[in-house]
Amino acid sequence: MATFEFTITDADVGRLLDPPDLFLVSLIMTSPPLPSFETPSWNSGRQAWNNAYFSLQGEHDFKPLFSMSPQSGGGSLSYAVGNSGVSLASGNLPFRGRLRVVSVPRGSIWQLEISDVPLVRTPRAYAGTAFSTGFNYIPRA
Repeated sequence: MATFEFTITDADVGRLLDPPDLFLVSLIMTSPPLPSFETPSWNSGRQAWNNAYFSLQGEHDFKPLFSMSPQSGGGSLSYAVGNSGVSLASGNLPFRGRLRVVSVPRGSIWQLEISDVPLVRTPRAYAGTAFSTGFNYIPRA
């Protein structure tokens, strides 16, 4: 299993990350965007954000692999510690071709990790009772 780590800033827009045909397994925002609000602009020809969003796309994919705006609530930042926000942990997002950095919010810094094999997810250990928070389901004994 080979993994590759990259540090991404707004200077990396347009960069193609080698090697191709891998899995995005980890993504962390290590520094937030500048405090001034950046107005997003949409490129209808490319069907992609030009700025204000953090967006990644496989070179041969039709849709973005990952796209979010940390300045408008974050959306997919699962939790934040200080100035860091974990966007993807133990992920298995496949992409075709090299991974393209489509847009990065001005001033933000991101750490991402890609791997040649998907991460193996182990199911949670059974604790003896199972409660579903969504439907308040209690299994019979």
